Amino acid sequence: MKVFVVLALCSVACAANLQQLLDTTYTDVQGRKYSLDDFKGKYLAFYHSASWCGPCRRFSPNLISAYKALLGWNFQVIWVSRCRSSSDSDSFFQKMPWVRISYSEGMGWRGDALFKLTNQRY
Repeated sequence: MKVFVVLALCSVACAANLQQLLDTTYTDVQGRKYSLDDFKGKYLAFYHSASWCGPCRRFSPNLISAYKALLGWNFQVIWVSRCRSSSDSDSFFQKMPWVRISYSEGMGWRGDALFKLTNQRY
C-alpha cells in the first residue's frame, strides 16, 4: 500500500511540473495566441527543429503533410525553435501550420526542459 501511495504522489508531482512547464502562450503563423487550455483533450507533439539543420528541413515537409492529414484528430504539434536567431526562427516558422512557443522560451529554460523529456542528444 505504501508503494502505491508513493507512486501516486510522484505522479501528481510530475503532472504538476508538466502543467507548469507547458503553461505558456503559444502563437500560430497569423499571430493568434493560444493557451494550454486551448489544447485540452489533444495529444501534443513537440517538434524541436532549426533552420540550419538539414535533416530538419527535409523532415518538416513530411510532418506538415502528416499534420494536415490528422487535422480533426485531437492532435497538436508545438514547435520549439533551435534556430540561431529570432529572425531565422520567424522565417522558418512561416512554412509551418501549427503553433510554437516564443523563440526566447524555446532557447531558454522551457525549451531545454521540453527537450530533456525526449532523452535525445542535440
